[in-house]
Amino acid sequence: MHKLKVENWFMLIGLPMLWAWSFVLLTEPLSKPFPKIKTQNLLPSELAKPKLWQSWPSSDPLSLDRLTQHFAQEQAQHSSLLVVGDTRASASGLGPSSRWPSLAHSFKHHNAKVLLHLGDWVQEGQSIHQWQQSLQSLSLLDPLALLTVKGNHDRGGLFETLGLSDVPSAPLRISKVGDMLIFLFDSEVRTEQAQASVENLFERGQVKAQVKTLLQASSARLWVQHRPIWSSGNHGSDERGWRHWLVPKLEQLKIDLVLAGHDHDYERFCPSKGVDHLRRCDPHGITYVVSGGGATVTVPFPNLSWKQSTSSKQENDRQRQVFSSRAHYLYIYLAEQKLHLEAWGSEYMGQRVCFDQAQIPLKMSKFSR
Repeated sequence: MHKLKVENWFMLIGLPMLWAWSFVLLTEPLSKPFPKIKTQNLLPSELAKPKLWQSWPSSDPLSLDRLTQHFAQEQAQHSSLLVVGDTRASASGLGPSSRWPSLAHSFKHHNAKVLLHLGDWVQEGQSIHQWQQSLQSLSLLDPLALLTVKGNHDRGGLFETLGLSDVPSAPLRISKVGDMLIFLFDSEVRTEQAQASVENLFERGQVKAQVKTLLQASSARLWVQHRPIWSSGNHGSDERGWRHWLVPKLEQLKIDLVLAGHDHDYERFCPSKGVDHLRRCDPHGITYVVSGGGATVTVPFPNLSWKQSTSSKQENDRQRQVFSSRAHYLYIYLAEQKLHLEAWGSEYMGQRVCFDQAQIPLKMSKFSR
């Protein structure tokens, strides 16, 4: 076998990287539609505050009771939400991605009150200036309210200080949108904190009575975290090494859909059960979706990760049903006893296309009880 010449390596690796960075440099200035302000002496309390959709800490029994009452009082509420992930700029010193204004403009075409953000608002989580730019951009979302989980780039304390979570100390929160129960899981906390927060939903190996009541009172159950359990993107599957204890718990909770960002692409896997050699497509399994479509530069094709073994990549190839590098967002809603998922590409203002649709069967549908 002949060795590849230096110029061939440049064609294979150097040119794509050069194209990507050139794209960032050319497009990222568009991500600053707001005036640059002096933030050297700005206090977190002086910054704009996001409009949040309410969530409750899963560890508080009283909050679970209040959430149950919420379900009983608001059954008729429209069950839909918009989802976007990784809207940070790829270059340092900026706030939102150059894709963000186009995506936010497209949200207005849908009947939803809530935007679920999958994390990574900024490039540098300790930068007050970058947070100010992102918080100013929330005016584009009016009248949408926010539910959001923390991304790895959001770490540094300002995510909590600036009010991106109404329960900043909780590694696991629960919310509801219409008839959808949503678990908001912080994939950036220590492993022992993460595991304890999930275990708190169980007692002697069974789902706690209060949690079971919530599950039975909802038609659909969503689990949300920043880092994906399964992914063919550049970060790959399960960076934290949690799947062996987490996936069985999600199956026990009868989760219908798991949403994550982190990798800048769109992936939808077949409904599945199990992990590693036991992982298999199953119509009664969980649907896993990666949605990092708010990024300026997206992943062009699957299996770029050097962190994943060949066998892991092959397994993802067998389970993956859709992959796309489009800038995008999701629209999710309940109708006809199913959870409907639509992936909308919106790369430029005024240009939208629905490039993937899925109907997700409900495991504990109220309609069947």
